Amino acid sequence: MDNVVTTAKVLWPDSRKGTFTTVYKHPTWKTVDAFSITYVIRTSTDDTLKYIINQDTLTRDASGNVTLKSQLFYTFYPDTPKAKWYYYFKQLDPIYPEQQWDDWEE
Repeated sequence: MDNVVTTAKVLWPDSRKGTFTTVYKHPTWKTVDAFSITYVIRTSTDDTLKYIINQDTLTRDASGNVTLKSQLFYTFYPDTPKAKWYYYFKQLDPIYPEQQWDDWEE
């Protein structure tokens, strides 16, 4: 066992939940060189809205030093107009009733 985390629950500062997942573990240095973290915005029985934050694989030299690290990037899931509008309006008015979104047809 190398004690490298492969998956873990995440609790964000605003109390939202997520999951950390190792995408690539360097075989020599036993380090997490690529990962994905979710930031769950809303869950329901038929729908989950979330951001997925990704770190591409690091580039290392022969000594294990990081020589190239890309910026973090994120995607919105699902990438639908309904999901984006739902999140947009929830940010403007946090008490906006969710029931109004359940019947929205795309």
